[in-house]
Amino acid sequence: EIQERALKRAASEKPRADDDGGVASVVETRLTGFVVHGLVLASLNAAPVLGEVPLAVVWGVFLFLGAKVMTGNQFLGRAAALLVDEQRLDPSKNVVERSMVELGRRKVAKFTAVQAFCLATLWLLKLNKATAMIFPSVIGVLLVLRAAVLPRVFSPRELLTLDTEID
Repeated sequence: EIQERALKRAASEKPRADDDGGVASVVETRLTGFVVHGLVLASLNAAPVLGEVPLAVVWGVFLFLGAKVMTGNQFLGRAAALLVDEQRLDPSKNVVERSMVELGRRKVAKFTAVQAFCLATLWLLKLNKATAMIFPSVIGVLLVLRAAVLPRVFSPRELLTLDTEID
């Protein structure tokens, strides 16, 4: 239901100021998906040209994209903030440093350690060919861990502060 509401809001026109805040109309976006898939299909014709691009350039693009994606990652931000002196943290700077100031280093370190353990477990399962098949099931276990186990370790306020939604 939440995802359905989010999709309606994303594909809807903004209501006017005098409206009651409801959805004015919804724009169909099936053509967009069709066009995207058509362009992907058309890009197959460019494969010979793309083969001429040096491999170092391709690796550089992926390195740049990976570094760009990691800048907003809260897990990496918390891990880095754990290494910074508490007097140098600025709570107005970002969510990660605000959580460190509000909750203290110990709680943030505990939450980050749980996340690191889960990440390491997933990585090890993926590396082993015998257990790689159950990788999607373990993602489901992580959901249960977040919903049932973590509330026993952290208070609701701490979880709300540590596990904030992405802006």
